[in-house]
Amino acid sequence: MKGNLNTIISCFIIIVSIALCTLVDNNFELANIHFYLLVTLCAIDFAHNRTLTFQLLWLVSFIFILLSEMLVYAQDLTSFQWEHKFIFLANDAVLLGYHLTTRKKMIINETPEKNGHSLLFIIFLGIFYAVFMVYQIPMALMSMQMGGRVSAEEISMAASPNILLSTFMNSYRIVPLILGYYIVRINKGSKWLALLFSSPVFFLMMFNGSRFRLLFSLLPFLIICDFFQLSKLNLKKVVRLVVLGGLLLFILDFMMQTRRGGIQAFGTESKVAVTGPTSDYLSVRICQEGSPEGILRILSYIKTEVETNGYTYGKSTGFIFYFWIPRAIWPGKPQQLNAWIPQKYMHGVADGYSSSSGFCGEPFADFGYFSFIVFLLMGFGLKKADCYLLGTEYGKKRSLHSLFAAILIPCIPFIIRSPVTAIFSTMMNGLFVYFFYYIFFKKK
Repeated sequence: MKGNLNTIISCFIIIVSIALCTLVDNNFELANIHFYLLVTLCAIDFAHNRTLTFQLLWLVSFIFILLSEMLVYAQDLTSFQWEHKFIFLANDAVLLGYHLTTRKKMIINETPEKNGHSLLFIIFLGIFYAVFMVYQIPMALMSMQMGGRVSAEEISMAASPNILLSTFMNSYRIVPLILGYYIVRINKGSKWLALLFSSPVFFLMMFNGSRFRLLFSLLPFLIICDFFQLSKLNLKKVVRLVVLGGLLLFILDFMMQTRRGGIQAFGTESKVAVTGPTSDYLSVRICQEGSPEGILRILSYIKTEVETNGYTYGKSTGFIFYFWIPRAIWPGKPQQLNAWIPQKYMHGVADGYSSSSGFCGEPFADFGYFSFIVFLLMGFGLKKADCYLLGTEYGKKRSLHSLFAAILIPCIPFIIRSPVTAIFSTMMNGLFVYFFYYIFFKKK
């Protein structure tokens, strides 16, 4: 009964959101009211489940990335009425899909694994760190001087555009996860020892200009090593989460401040200065801590493109399935939507620049308003991911599935920003996790 009440109240709030999109034409007021609706949904979710669910992660990411843009840049987005309403309605569809799906724990058995120390794994770590340091330290030194974003752009201009090779080179993101699993889960060792061995990776990633890459590496590691436990959060666990969250926000703010100007830029004001009558709103002050990505403007360009040249009918979201094919084999391979749209509609954009159109940009480019079916399926996927995480006992089971569940968690903020990029990055990370697990840990 308690679960049904939670669903009824949440669905009522979603219906209120849909009604507001039809009745309210002021973009800022619409965003401001939605801030409180989404925060209420967060509170209901946490009070009911007492843990981190994928809906809660989705809502927080939506506020942090999309709603922050709407509220902080309200004065620049007064003409983007369709974009505001479409994003909110798309979000409502995701949440409806989530609440109309049953939450049931999946049955996941523990996997027979090797016990004790693995000489093969230790040799692998030695080789990995030798190669990693040779490859990453020069880039980190350049980033400290020029900024992670600038150095990444310079390196990318000299590097191969082969996305498969690029993704393969980024496999270092999941090595801390594998290392943490080896020390904490298999050998019952100290999580602090795992952090000590993994810290060089995290430290050097702070200078690569991409906060999302750091999240992809750090969050699964923290979960698999029990730095925070997700099952039935109590006051002590919540305090620990708040402390870790504050530390993580500081690191992300550091990366944001230094990504263009290097270490010397640290200490400059990274928040967007909001002036005018909206500056005193609580929602605006909170969302100044967010990460606006310019998504509404790109979504506007996509709307103009499909109205002029028609929909892409699966080619945009389908990039997930053919991104791995090298252009040497397929010279005419389509560009990713978020790469060619800014090249076409934005002036003075450098080669290699890419943008973000949010979780709804690519589905809309493909299917128009039929994309709401895709959004409902996203909500279905969020609930099934909850069931999967629950089946692994929030990553505690000694199983390959625990590693897979851990890498799903940082995928959600990335999906809010760019679902195609998030999904193929997660797929590639999952492939490397499977490979390393099978070689080093699984009993033959």
